[in-house]
Amino acid sequence: MTSIRALAFGLLLPGFLMAAPRLDDKPKASIPKAHPVVGCKDTKMYHEPDCKWVKEIEKAGTRVDFPSISAAKKAHMKPCADCMNKK
Repeated sequence: MTSIRALAFGLLLPGFLMAAPRLDDKPKASIPKAHPVVGCKDTKMYHEPDCKWVKEIEKAGTRVDFPSISAAKKAHMKPCADCMNKK
């Protein structure tokens, strides 16, 4: 019976020690939230939502909303020189 306890303890202890968090572990950086942008069907450009050209895009009825810059790039959109280069 004693050898069974020793065997079970020997098998369980290493797994327990590996699962315990270490004090020197740093929390992982949070994933950045998506940055929504506004695209224009005619010019094939994307803009910040507060860009001056968004009002004109809405008047023309050519607005396309994208959840992120990468989504706009996948749709073959290019950045607006006025609002995207200010960052």
